[in-house]
Amino acid sequence: MYNSVHMRRSLLNILIVFAIGVAIGFSGFRYLSSKKSISTDEAKELLSQFMAQQGYEGVTVKEVSDEGGSNYKVLVDAQGREFVSYITKDGKQFFQMAVELDEVMGNESGATPDAPFTEVSVKSERPNIELFVMSHCPFGTQVEKGLLPVLDLLGDSVAFNLKFVNYAMHGEKEINEQLTQYCIQRDYPGQLLPYLGCFLADETMSSACVAELGIDEWGLNNCVQQSDTEYKITESFGDNSTWKGTYPPFSIYEEDNTKYGVSGSPTLVINEQLVESGRDSASLLSVVCSAFENRPVECDTELSSEAPSAGFGFNTGGPTSDASCGD
Repeated sequence: MYNSVHMRRSLLNILIVFAIGVAIGFSGFRYLSSKKSISTDEAKELLSQFMAQQGYEGVTVKEVSDEGGSNYKVLVDAQGREFVSYITKDGKQFFQMAVELDEVMGNESGATPDAPFTEVSVKSERPNIELFVMSHCPFGTQVEKGLLPVLDLLGDSVAFNLKFVNYAMHGEKEINEQLTQYCIQRDYPGQLLPYLGCFLADETMSSACVAELGIDEWGLNNCVQQSDTEYKITESFGDNSTWKGTYPPFSIYEEDNTKYGVSGSPTLVINEQLVESGRDSASLLSVVCSAFENRPVECDTELSSEAPSAGFGFNTGGPTSDASCGD
């Protein structure tokens, strides 16, 4: 029994370290590839060099294949277990594998290995929802748009915290916007969801949204300046030596990012448990409601099952899952 559990934990540790490391490490390794397109053999060699450089013991690249599209499929072997990852054909981005924890940990629930995780196992009277995004990541904004009707429906029966990934991929506008949203949530929490509803419709309307909602601009700007100084956001943006690979840090929620192993936007955590969900409101309501000890009647409400569009604007027809910034 001990050996079996120990082996599973060792494998899980390897996979977690690998998954977190890929997001940061591979961006600094891209200089090895300067071609517009590389072959499958070159991709395999590139990834093998990357694994060796990063010290991923027990993880090897078994096969790289071309199945069409803009990415190569990568078969990764981790101590005898195989997982699928992807690398872009220009060799510049490596997408970490999706680790099926049920399979690794020997779950006997009977769920199929490919089924998405859609139920929260940790129940509470008032579920705590933490959503990690980048403010201008199109897939982060997509989940936010899908989640807003859920939060509006459930109200105070849930606790919601909007948090940010610890690096920013979308330039100075992103760090400025995230400081704004952080301060609205901190000092004007009742205005956060109305603000998001306004901002997500049109990213150019941030100042107009603040004015429309009657948020005290002086107080908001004061919080932004203090928080910027405290967490060295602008200072770090101007100092490339502090960057995480090719992107500036955004360190306000550094501790929580580390705690949950957040590597990209969006990342959804409910009751301190990483969860996966479709991005439509109906799917998100189902996931959130699975976290209640006693489901409220609002959980029986029918919400839209159409995924919001990625990016800004309240249209539909976006990707249903998986697409992310940074993963």
